[in-house]
Amino acid sequence: PKVSPATFCRVFPFHFMFNRDLTIVQTGCTITRVIPQVTTGSCKLSDILLT
Repeated sequence: PKVSPATFCRVFPFHFMFNRDLTIVQTGCTITRVIPQVTTGSCKLSDILLT
């Protein structure tokens, strides 16, 4: 069975999904609340880990 993105976010609120360039493409609802800059669409994983 397929899992919708909304269900995945509810089940895994602390997840990060990123592409090959390490640009964050999806995060869980808790990550989004704690690190709001991940919603800009151009945030890289290194931007989060190095700050």
